[in-house]
Amino acid sequence: MGPQARYGAGPDDPDAPAGKPFAEGLTRARVVEIWVSFSELIYDMERLDLDLSAARALIAAGTPPGDEAIADIERHMRECHAAVRTRLGMLGLSTVSET
Repeated sequence: MGPQARYGAGPDDPDAPAGKPFAEGLTRARVVEIWVSFSELIYDMERLDLDLSAARALIAAGTPPGDEAIADIERHMRECHAAVRTRLGMLGLSTVSET
């Protein structure tokens, strides 16, 4: 994709097909865009981990969080899992044998 993608400048020849192992029809620019979106998911998952740690601390202290707080954490967890699956599906990654 070219070293400039690492610096936010986008890939070489952004409108060219991404090629193997990505889904047919994906451009190089779209692949980079999808990969970058994973950083947002990682941030969300790190926030979720902090929320879970806070809930565990409350439980350990004998003051568990309310049902609404637990429901929010569970909802966020489902959303993160779904977003990861969606992005991986968008990439259409497959195993490609070069032999």
